[in-house]
Amino acid sequence: WEIDHVGRYKYVSPKIESILGYSSAEVEGNRFIDFVIEEKEVIENFFQVTFENKSPFYNLEMVCCDKNGKSTVLNTSGFPIISSEGDLEGFRGVSRDVTLKRNHERKLNHQRLMLRGILDAIQESAFLLDKDGRILHANLTVAERLNTNVKSMIGNHIGDFVPKDLL
Repeated sequence: WEIDHVGRYKYVSPKIESILGYSSAEVEGNRFIDFVIEEKEVIENFFQVTFENKSPFYNLEMVCCDKNGKSTVLNTSGFPIISSEGDLEGFRGVSRDVTLKRNHERKLNHQRLMLRGILDAIQESAFLLDKDGRILHANLTVAERLNTNVKSMIGNHIGDFVPKDLL
């Protein structure tokens, strides 16, 4: 894609149709912000500063609305186009659809929260360990019994908290 100095699309790859459902012709001439549906003001402010500073940007995630009204998360990076006089002419960049990745991350985070909730509800001491015996999570019961807090246990080896003869 390429946008002009006010954020209006001058060029969009035909690939846009497989991402947002719009043809290049339907997108060109519109402002990029017209497709953003979440945190629109934050994105506008970010781009205002980016335009003023004529600076590149990397891995900005924007939630956009596709032609069918569905949310699509785009990871976007762009580089300024500067005239020979030093004026900003616009930006050229790439956007990737990361919707599935973000949805998987949300589900995984939800599962982690559920697991932590279950561990914290157990009245016995419980640890969640990695394959090397490092603590990924410990419940509140074990932290209280060891007179510490869960946060200080994370990342340490279980042997730092449990006598060696019990391991």
